[in-house]
Amino acid sequence: MRRRGRSVRLATRRAVTPAPDPSWPLGRDGFYHRGRAPSRLESFSDAVFAFSVTLLVISLDVPQTFDELKVAMAGLLGFAFSFAMILMLWRIHDRYFRRFDLDDDGVTIWLNSILLFLVLFFVYPLKFVFTLTSTFFVGTEIWDGVRPREPGQGIERMRLYGTGFVAGFLLFALMYANALR
Repeated sequence: MRRRGRSVRLATRRAVTPAPDPSWPLGRDGFYHRGRAPSRLESFSDAVFAFSVTLLVISLDVPQTFDELKVAMAGLLGFAFSFAMILMLWRIHDRYFRRFDLDDDGVTIWLNSILLFLVLFFVYPLKFVFTLTSTFFVGTEIWDGVRPREPGQGIERMRLYGTGFVAGFLLFALMYANALR
């Protein structure tokens, strides 16, 4: 595929039999994955994802009593869901950069930067939503006074989460559209 005077390296098992570059291994997903080391953009992105997970952990206070430990353990389910969401976004991000060799593309850099900003911004709303939702299943009240007190606050909370979720996957769609044009 040619784009702006350079080739975008993308191949599937069905479309191209030989690898675009002999050093690229064929992945289990049917795509040829470039075989070189991560670029500076990928390394920076990995650091941002790692920092977002760190923010999830930093917000945890060390319990001083057994009762505080029980409350912290009740929040473990929310932490696990938040961690899984960030891990899922990181994995999609990793696959994108393994499939496409677009480290120097300005559009990719901007879209990636917006995505990373969104990941960092939504760490606390993500943890808040999942921790509060998990208290419904665990049956404990983790934070006093945090539950929605007025009608509509729960809906507003889910709209905030849904907006971040949709925005993240819209950015991935734009990154893939940019790579495939």
